[in-house]
Amino acid sequence: MAGVTITGIIQSSSASIGILQIIANQGLITVAGSMYIVCGFNIGTCVTSLLSSIGTSKNAKRTATVHILFNVIGTLIFLILTLILPITQNVDKIMGASPAAKIANMHTFFNVGSTILLFPFANSLVKLSSKIITGEDKFRESKALKYINLAHKKSPIALFTDVRAETLRMLGLTEKNLDLVMNDFYKIDDETREELYDNEDVINYLNDAISSTIIENLPLAKDPDLSEKYTDYLRISRDLERMGDHIKNFYEEYYLIAKEDGSFSIECTQEIDKIHTALHQIYETIQGNETQADKIYFIQKAYKDNIRLNESIRSAHLERMKSGACMLNTSVSYEKMLIALERINSYLTNAGKLLV
Repeated sequence: MAGVTITGIIQSSSASIGILQIIANQGLITVAGSMYIVCGFNIGTCVTSLLSSIGTSKNAKRTATVHILFNVIGTLIFLILTLILPITQNVDKIMGASPAAKIANMHTFFNVGSTILLFPFANSLVKLSSKIITGEDKFRESKALKYINLAHKKSPIALFTDVRAETLRMLGLTEKNLDLVMNDFYKIDDETREELYDNEDVINYLNDAISSTIIENLPLAKDPDLSEKYTDYLRISRDLERMGDHIKNFYEEYYLIAKEDGSFSIECTQEIDKIHTALHQIYETIQGNETQADKIYFIQKAYKDNIRLNESIRSAHLERMKSGACMLNTSVSYEKMLIALERINSYLTNAGKLLV
């Protein structure tokens, strides 16, 4: 336990070994006795990986678990062998001249021996860690370009295909975040919050990267139509980024109410569901198979329908406020949420008409 505690505190088995060597050289502990402390050092090193895994993915936690299992099982095997074989009696004979050298060699022997013994069971340790840390990580979009390769120069026409692909990826992320906040309406879920902010970081990154790429290559697009498309996608990228901000703002308003143990009425929840469904019509139209003219028509129609829906909901909300059916803090937050949804509708419509 002394070895585990010391290494757990200083988080360095090398430093712990150094301290033990000094003590052994002064004759304050026998080399045979220090062997068990060395075993503790190896378990104590697990504290570092355990602390590092806090707040990380499940796979990272499983990696830390494998490290712990490896050292604990290795230590148990070594201790069992000391009961069967005369290991402690032979330490002084085979581990070097000075106590410090014997401890260093013994530490090496322990780690090499544990690796040799447990290596054939590596897959079993991985399976055991999966049983201890259950579940799967949700897929997370990486904050990196998937389609635009800045290392390879392309013609403006070929590059535009990559710009469009990255922009559609941004569109997908805004839809994913919108679904996250709408499907989780008025629930406090740390996993949802983490995913929302991860996606928002990627949206912001993509906006910067797409904008920089377009601005850098716009002078090379000599064809007027291609130049106009580049300009359109610069606007689309910025609109999607602003849309992402308003989705986050919407979430923050109801998250604040939920944290304060407030509540929204059933009418509010039903109204939010209606707006969610209406916004999805625009997403579906953008990704549909209709002609460009039909898509623009349906997007514009959905936009106007959403405006009328938002206005009718605000009127109903105003009547609830007049009758005293709503608390002041929830009323203010709900009004801000409706404003956010109104702006989401505008930015999605602007981006959608240019994307089709």
